[in-house]
Formats: sequence, structure tokens, C-alpha cells
Amino acid sequence: MFSRFARSGALVPLVVLAACGSSGSSNASRAHSNDAVNKTSSTTIPRPLAPLDSSGSLTNGGFEDALTGWSRIPQTNPAQPDPLAHSGAGSALARLAFDTTLEGGTSTVLAQDIGTRQVPKTLSGWYRVDGWKRGSNVQYVGLVLAAVGGKHSPLPTSTNVQIHYMLGGIGAQPFGIGNAKFVFVDKADPKSNTWTRFEVHPSADFRRTWKSVPSALKYLRLILVTRVMNHHTGDAPGAADVRWDDIALSY
Repeated sequence: MFSRFARSGALVPLVVLAACGSSGSSNASRAHSNDAVNKTSSTTIPRPLAPLDSSGSLTNGGFEDALTGWSRIPQTNPAQPDPLAHSGAGSALARLAFDTTLEGGTSTVLAQDIGTRQVPKTLSGWYRVDGWKRGSNVQYVGLVLAAVGGKHSPLPTSTNVQIHYMLGGIGAQPFGIGNAKFVFVDKADPKSNTWTRFEVHPSADFRRTWKSVPSALKYLRLILVTRVMNHHTGDAPGAADVRWDDIALSY
């Protein structure tokens, strides 16, 4: 399933989960890039996961139509539609479960490519965590927003630049990656058995962290991540059921 690695500080063409080697942090670990969506060189614009809607709208952000519009990255526990919702009739369930035999990490990922030419002002939504059981010091819930192609990139040597939003579960950068900045929304473990709203401001965050906001994009990739890293055989088991709902963008 996974075959390639990126070293700390490397530029990653467009990964679903950013890859890295040791970054000097105690939380650093190797993560894998996914060849199903990352088969390009660092100078080639990656192809979208699906045909783009040029309206710039997010498709099925409320998960009322199961997982239509979203790509489930093939890993151990692919995301599933679920009837427990913040509003409406459905949500997306990302189930993280691992035992003492896990070596390395695992994750559950949903991704969508959005046919917009600009970085949105806000990205908001709701998530709910049930059954959180920590099995590693690197276990978290988060979002990745990748601006692909375009002009005024703060990193001209990469086909994309990213912001990783850490919503909960981790207080330090989990790995090194040359084309991403990290924003910590909440460093504490996620609240359990309740819906939690998030709202982040990508345009302002690009300007603050990268000192530049990309424009005239080829497209924007949004990634919803539930992840564990840095787990070794014999470590404690861990688990989390993470539901996503009512994801929205505004420009």
C-alpha cells in the first residue's frame, strides 16, 4: 500500500498525509506518502482525485449523500458513512483502532479536491470524538489544506503549499515537512461524546505563517485526518471514533 518515504524538510508533491523522517522532536516519526494519490514528481502538478467542480464549492460537506464527493484513502480502516449526525441524517465516521502489535502508525483519511482559484477565508465544521484511548504520544485529529499550483506561492520549488490544522490530541509538530506549516487549534485531547465546532481562517493563516497567500490556484485539496504515529510493538493499544459533519468553506 505504501512504498515511498520523504525525509525531514523534504518537499512533498501532494500527499494525503504529509511524509517525513526525524525532525529532531521526540514526537517525530516516519509517515508514508500514499501512491494512490501521489505519483508525480515535485515539478508536476498532481492530478485531482476526481473531476473538479469549477464553482469552488465543497461537495456534500454535510455528508447527507453518504460519502459522495469524498475520496477514502485506502488504509486499514477506511472512513464510512454514519447515521449519528450533528445535523441532518448523516456524518462521516473515521475509526482509528490499533492493538499492541502495531509498529509505526495508521490513519483514516477523507479528502476532496475543490475547483477554486483562491484560498478560502474560513473553513468550518463539526467533529465528534467517542472512545478516545491514547496509545501513542502522536495521536491526533486534524485537517490539511493544500493550495495546488497557481501564482504567488511562498514556495516556488513545490507544486503545493500546505497548512496542517491540529484540532486536538497533540501539542508539538509531529513531523518535519518542507512545504507545510502547522497551526494548533487545540493541544489538549479531544473532548469526548460531544460535537465540537471548529473554524479556521486559511487565507489569514497563509499570510501569517507563510507570509504570502497563493492565488490563481489549480485547485485546493482538503484532507480530514485521524492519525496515530510513533507506535511500537508492545505499546498500549489505542482507539478513537471521529465523526465529521457540516464542513463548509467561505470566500
